[in-house]
Amino acid sequence: YAEIPREMLATGDWVVPHLDALRYFEKPAPGYWPNALSMMIFGDNAFSIRLPSALASGLSALMVFLLMLRFGGGAREALLSVGILLSSALFFGVGTFSVLDPLLTCCLTAGLFFFYLATRTEGFWRKQGWLALFGVCCGMAFLVKGFLAFVVPVLVIVPFMFWERRWKELFTMCWVPMITAAIVALPWALAIHFREADFWRYFIMDEHINRFTSASGNQKHPSPFWYFIPVLLGGALPWTLLFPAAVRGFRRELLKDSIVRYALCWLVLPFLFFSASSGKLGTYILPCFPALAILMSICLLRYFDAHRKGPWPFFGHTAKWFGILLLVALPLFAINQLSGFPRSVYGDGEAWKWILAVVAVALWAVMLLKAAANSNPARQLTLFCMGPLLAMCFSHALLPEMVADKKAPGEFLAKHISKVKPECALVSYKDPLQSVCWTFKRNDVFIFAQKGELLYGLDTELYPDAEGRFIPDADAFKKLLDDKKGKGGVVLVIKKSTYLKDFKDKLPEPQFIESDGNFSFMSF
Repeated sequence: YAEIPREMLATGDWVVPHLDALRYFEKPAPGYWPNALSMMIFGDNAFSIRLPSALASGLSALMVFLLMLRFGGGAREALLSVGILLSSALFFGVGTFSVLDPLLTCCLTAGLFFFYLATRTEGFWRKQGWLALFGVCCGMAFLVKGFLAFVVPVLVIVPFMFWERRWKELFTMCWVPMITAAIVALPWALAIHFREADFWRYFIMDEHINRFTSASGNQKHPSPFWYFIPVLLGGALPWTLLFPAAVRGFRRELLKDSIVRYALCWLVLPFLFFSASSGKLGTYILPCFPALAILMSICLLRYFDAHRKGPWPFFGHTAKWFGILLLVALPLFAINQLSGFPRSVYGDGEAWKWILAVVAVALWAVMLLKAAANSNPARQLTLFCMGPLLAMCFSHALLPEMVADKKAPGEFLAKHISKVKPECALVSYKDPLQSVCWTFKRNDVFIFAQKGELLYGLDTELYPDAEGRFIPDADAFKKLLDDKKGKGGVVLVIKKSTYLKDFKDKLPEPQFIESDGNFSFMSF
């Protein structure tokens, strides 16, 4: 999600997505445009490629706030729903790194907000205006991630309108959104069709039908039906701890409330749909989190209102015991770091990280204990929201180097930029390929041993210009060495474990080799 926009800027091609100059049709090109525009303004850096995700997450929270402020009971429901959403582990985490899910969630949240406005508006032209904006958001969501842009709203809206006994209105309300969505999506959809005739076949069959039904023999991210249950429970932390309180605050009469019905359809139906899909990643259920925040805020406040004249037993006990648990864990964590047995989370030179982690967790525990002791529900919930704030704000700094190096070897590779001359042949194993392209600003990197996610782009029957980009084995690598002898040489970046296990005895001895524990950089 950084390299493809970089190549867009380098080549000027904003229609066809390329990774390492090979066709990459897993997502529509416009999904990468926000990152490309951010890079145009702020340069090729981590801030610029994460900014669109953060802005999209903030806009999603704004839509939830406006929806709850107008239809959900007022300011306190609106503020609490935003607090729950932004402090949920998954929503916060995904909102601070570069993937397309926050952009998709933003478009869907805005679209569902505008549709609900249309259902609560009487004037004909105002209603059509909200429906037009709903269609625009669906069109934008389609340009980010494909046909989910239409599936998710249908899953939410159709059951909701039946529940409201207004299903006949669907036949008159659908036309304006369909037209505006088409106006937004068609220009690029036609442009990619005329440039790459096979795009829509691959995108529809492989990225949608086969991924959902597991019809493909090479299923991506296969997982069982229940996969998203622990993802939801973990992703909603720390608010998962208050699920029982929210359940106790739920009352049957709430089902008469239109916004509760809407939020239930928004949460349950997409969640079941994503669970039914054969291919799953944890970030897929991110569009369900705005609805979860809405329901949590309504039910929690009903729970507090029901106990206004007495203590809030479940909330108080939960906050107290979770705070005590964190305080007990602190010395155990410190002993682990100081003893080095078992292996510490943090390595040498990272002592400041675990000290900061202790401070952040201690503050969290104190906030929880203060929430448990407080008698004002607004202050209790505010303290509960503020508890993990320091840990969240410093989460990027608290990440252990061994984790960062394994997932993002950019710093390790950057030390060797001077060794990679323009005329040098750059070869990469499948896993560090994106980082290799990004770090060395090259889109002519050879792929070694495994094609990985570039399998389609390397299909030479479809795309003859991909000929020679794949180096299948050690013999083909040796041939490349012979071709580049005296012409700049060859550099190989590969997983250290893969090199030692599969290729050390098959490849020539490198002139230079350096490893960081995860990856090896070698020149021949």
